[in-house]
Amino acid sequence: QLIHAEKSVFIVIACRMGGKNSEADERRLSVQAAEVDSSGEHPHGRRLDPTSASVCLIKQSDDGGNHWHNFRVLTPGGWSGGYYHGCKAIYDKVHKRILYQYSRDHGNTQTVYQIHSDDQGARWSKPRDLTKYLIGCGAGQEGFSGNTAGDRIELPLKQWPKGRVMFGTGQTQKDEFCFWYSEDGGRTYNTTRKWFPNTNELSMVVADEKTGLLLINSRATKYRGKEFKTRKNFWSHDGGITWRGPEESGLKDAENGAGHGCEASLLNMKNKLFFFNPTGGGGGKYPSRTNMVARCSLDHGKTWPHEYKVKVTSEGGYSAMLEAQSKLILAWGVGDSHAAHPQRNVYVQIIDTNWCK
Repeated sequence: QLIHAEKSVFIVIACRMGGKNSEADERRLSVQAAEVDSSGEHPHGRRLDPTSASVCLIKQSDDGGNHWHNFRVLTPGGWSGGYYHGCKAIYDKVHKRILYQYSRDHGNTQTVYQIHSDDQGARWSKPRDLTKYLIGCGAGQEGFSGNTAGDRIELPLKQWPKGRVMFGTGQTQKDEFCFWYSEDGGRTYNTTRKWFPNTNELSMVVADEKTGLLLINSRATKYRGKEFKTRKNFWSHDGGITWRGPEESGLKDAENGAGHGCEASLLNMKNKLFFFNPTGGGGGKYPSRTNMVARCSLDHGKTWPHEYKVKVTSEGGYSAMLEAQSKLILAWGVGDSHAAHPQRNVYVQIIDTNWCK
C-alpha cells in the first residue's frame, strides 16, 4: 500500500517469512526503480533489509518516490518479529495523523492492533488492541481475519468533514467483507454488517469525488454459485455502510492454475479512476503474476478503455498506486513469500497520465 502524508510518501508492507526461521534463511525485501539506465543497472541500486520473521514495515520518501529511506519495522520485536501481517495505513487529513493497523495470528483467528503517528512517522504510539470495536465484523471469533490485501481510504471531506477512515477485511468467517470506520482520528471504531460471502481480497476507491460514490473491486470469485467472467464490483452511496452488487467489472483476473486471481489496486486521481494488476502470460514459476498493466476510467469505473503497459520488467504481483507531485506512482511486489530463499523486490515506477484521456 502507498499513502501520502503531507510532504512524504510511505510504502506500507508486510514481509512474510517462508521456510525455516533461521539466520541462514533470511527473508530479503528491497525497493528499486523499475527503470534502468543505459548500462542496464537500476539507478538507485538495491537496498536489502533482512528479516527472519513476519513483520510490518514502512518506507519513506520525501521527494515524491524518487529516493527512499531505509525500511523501519513497526511491529513489536523489530526484525526478530513474530507472526504479523495485514499491514494497512491511512493518513487522516482532518486529524493530521497516520493510522497504521496490523494483525497477529492466534490459532485460527487474528487480533487487530493499531498504532498512530502525529509527526509524519517520526514517532509512533504504543499498540492498541481493537477487538472490542470490531465485534460486529467477527473479531474474537474463530476464522476472523484482519485487514486483507487492497486499498483502504479516507472518504471525501466534502461529504464527510469529520474525516471518515475505512479499514476492513474481505475474509470474515464466510469470506464476507466487513469494514470498521472512525471519525475521531482512530480513537474509536464502528462496524458495518458483513456483506457478500466469497469475496476475498478487495480494494476500495472513491468512484466520484462530487457525489462520494464508493467502489469496491474484488477477485472474480463465485457468488451464490454464479461464475463471474471478470472481477467483481460493489457500490456504496452512503459512505460505505451499505453496498450493492456484485456486478461484472469488465476487468479480467490473471488466474493461476488453481483459479486464483490477484489483489489489484485502485486510485482516484482528479476524478479519473486507475486500476493496476498483473495480466499474466509471462514465464517463470508464477506466470499469472506477470506483465503489469494500469488502466483508467473516465466514467467512474463503468468502463476502462485506456491502458499503460509496464515494459521495463515482466515481473508482477500485488500492487499499489498513489498520486504525488502530479505524477502517478506505481508500486508492485514480486516473488514468493513461501520460497526457501526468497529475494523479493518492490518495484516503483513514476509515470505521467497523458495516456488517460
